[in-house]
Amino acid sequence: MQRVKKKRSGRELNSYDLQTICWKESLSDNQKHAWNHSNAATHVWSGAAVDYLSSVTDERFEKLRDEYRAYQRNMRGAGELIAVAWCIRLASVEMSDRGTQYGSR
Repeated sequence: MQRVKKKRSGRELNSYDLQTICWKESLSDNQKHAWNHSNAATHVWSGAAVDYLSSVTDERFEKLRDEYRAYQRNMRGAGELIAVAWCIRLASVEMSDRGTQYGSR
């Protein structure tokens, strides 16, 4: 990010900006832009990635941040729905088990 900050005009980018563009454009999966570090669980960014990230406009980053926020909100909501459905499923299994237990006595 330091190399990007030096080359880029506009507002200073932060790790959230990097996270949003990696999410949207799968930058960390593109070998032109990044590869896995051999000794750590991180990515090494190429010069092409620095050039690309330096060229992205502030407006594009703002749009990506908004999209990523909405995505996270939706995923959180979906996660809550899954948790509720799971609880309902567990409760119905427990109730049916109790019915079986009571019916077999």
